[in-house]
Formats: sequence, C-alpha cells, structure tokens
Amino acid sequence: MINTYIYFITFVTIITALIFLIGVKKRDTIIMVFGSYLVMCGCFEIISQLTYKGDYNIPAFHLYNLLEFIFLSIFFLLVFEKLKDWFFLIILLSVIFIYYIVFVQTIFTYITFLKNISDAIFIFASIASLFKFLDSEFKKENVQIIKYFIYGILINFCGAFCIYLFVQFTLNYPKNIIYSIWYVNITLKLIAQGFYIYALLKLIQKDRVVYE
Repeated sequence: MINTYIYFITFVTIITALIFLIGVKKRDTIIMVFGSYLVMCGCFEIISQLTYKGDYNIPAFHLYNLLEFIFLSIFFLLVFEKLKDWFFLIILLSVIFIYYIVFVQTIFTYITFLKNISDAIFIFASIASLFKFLDSEFKKENVQIIKYFIYGILINFCGAFCIYLFVQFTLNYPKNIIYSIWYVNITLKLIAQGFYIYALLKLIQKDRVVYE
C-alpha cells in the first residue's frame, strides 16, 4: 500500500512539472524560477524510481536537496527583492553543503540535520512572505499565483521538517506506525502539489483570456 501511495505522489509531481512545461508561457522571473524547481522535482522523481534497488539513491537525494535549496532560495529572494544583495549567501551555503557532504561525511549517508536547517529556513521564509503580502504597498505581478506557490511550500516543508527531525527516533517503531507517519508526509506533499497545480492552471487560464 505504501508503495502505491509513493507511486501516486511521483505521478502527480511529474504531472505538475509537465503542466508547467507544456502549458505555461514565459512569465516573469519569479514564476520561471519556481517552475524550474517543479521541473527539477519531477526529474528527480523519475531518477528515484529508475535507480531504486531496495533502497533510495542517497547521492541523488543530496543533489536534490542542494538544487532545492538553490531554487527556493532564489525564489524567496526574488519575492523579497533581495537577490542581488544576498545571492552570495546562496553560493556560500551551497559550497558549505557540498564540502560537508564530500569531505566531512559521505555522499552515501543521510544527513538529516542539513535537511532540517533548509526546511526551517523555507518555513520561516514562507510565513514572512505571507506577512509581506499583507502590505498594501506590495505590488508584484502575479501575486495571487505566488501566494498559492507559497501555501504549497509551507505545507510541504512543515511535514518534511517534522519527519526528518524525528526520523532517528522512529527507526525502532513498528512498521505500521512508521508507515502512518509517512502517509501523513505524503498526504501533505499531495496537498502542496494541489496548490502548485491550481496556481499553474490559473496562469494558463490567464494566458488564454489575454490571447482571446
């Protein structure tokens, strides 16, 4: 049953990426950056399924986390209009991440605390962004679409943060409890994908109205 659920979230993630690639025309930089993130997620879901041999591809997991950090960092810095001021920090943290994975630990080991740090950063950034949108002077194109993206990010990363924070404590739990925890996590991911798909469909609808 758990494998069926995993296959389903994989399918939905790939569909989300295809909707962006096929349906969304070139937009402003924020939309394109987040769309690129969705495509990256879809690609890694395919890689994960193709390379799965009884255990997950941990090196690919590390690469996914690194690219996720880069894409979403750029996305949020664009939201806050601070990309030029803080882009060097993305590069610095990415270099530290690579150094730690390659020279301190091993690329074949899960390093959950790095995942937890990045998840916490994006949870905070999501909440801060939503508060920023309450400012009546905030006038950014496609703000409603961006809000739906951020709703999805917040839901997704809240679930992931809790899962990876306590993963070490659940290793000795009965399988049914572990599966229940992962069901909750996958369900949150599905809800997040629902927000992403809804936002993309709104963009596509907007394009059709413009061209009609």
